[in-house]
This record gives sequence, C-alpha cells and structure tokens, in this order.
Amino acid sequence: MFKNYLLIALRNIKRYRGYSLINILGLSIGIASCLFILLYVQFELSYDNYHKDADRIYRVANSRKTNARLELFATAPMGAAPTIKESFPEVEEAARCSEANSFQVKYKDKKYIE
Repeated sequence: MFKNYLLIALRNIKRYRGYSLINILGLSIGIASCLFILLYVQFELSYDNYHKDADRIYRVANSRKTNARLELFATAPMGAAPTIKESFPEVEEAARCSEANSFQVKYKDKKYIE
C-alpha cells in the first residue's frame, strides 16, 4: 500500500515539476524558518540562566527621545548603581555597565559632560 502511494507521489512530481518544486521549496523554507525562530526564542529565554539566582537579576535601561523617535540603550548613567543601591534596601548588589563614550547632560541652562 505504501509502495503505491510512493509511486503515485513520484509520478506526480515528475508530471508537475514546476508545481512540485514550488511546494517542496515552500515547505522547506517554512520548516527552516520555524527552526530559526525556535532557536532564537530558545536563546532569548535562556540568556543569563547560568547565574545562581538568575530570577533575581535585573537590568536598568536608559531611553532617550529625539526627533519623535525613542532610542533605547542597555547602559545607565555612572551614578545609577550606587544611587539605586542606597535608595532601595531590596537591592543587594549593583553593577554598572557603560560605554566608553561621554555624554552631554543638560539641565536648565547648565551643561555637564558625563
């Protein structure tokens, strides 16, 4: 029975080459896309899970709105870590992560390079 199904499938593939090529190509692209999405989601969900208390780790992000566009950064100002640790007793430890570039901070008419 299975042999007959296989023969019919092969005959149809030979007879309708263009249609079969489109179907096989679409199926392979769909399967490859699903696998890539699965790998990406698995990576994102497992990020930083090697830490002992991974569920207790948080990241403070920085955002800036320029020309009606919101830009997000994975860095925080230099004084953020000590200030957060002093202000919130729940915070056990704090670490800073910043780029080597300097930023200009403007408050009213004063400008500061940070």
